[in-house]
Amino acid sequence: MSLRKCKDCSVPISHSALLCPHCGAVLPSTPDADLRRGIRRFFLSQFRFTIWAVIVLGVVALFLIPYIVDNQIFADLSARLGRMFFIAAIIVLFLGELVIYLIDRLANRP
Repeated sequence: MSLRKCKDCSVPISHSALLCPHCGAVLPSTPDADLRRGIRRFFLSQFRFTIWAVIVLGVVALFLIPYIVDNQIFADLSARLGRMFFIAAIIVLFLGELVIYLIDRLANRP
């Protein structure tokens, strides 16, 4: 753990601290922390976008394709795959959001 000095009282404090524990001064965040937060937000948005795209594809396969094609076997297969994609995407979305929530809770623990 690297330390830096508070700009007001010169007490050594952690780089991850947002406030000085000695004098209470607000400390600027480090560029590394900002970069990590930005990368994390980017990957979270990509995760959510991917899951919602899979859900939309599942809904399209579930509801639209069976009515468009004339082949009954293909329509049944498409409906089954659509249901599987839809259910899997909902489960992954739920588990992913749960993991994100737990990581945030652990990261923000005092």
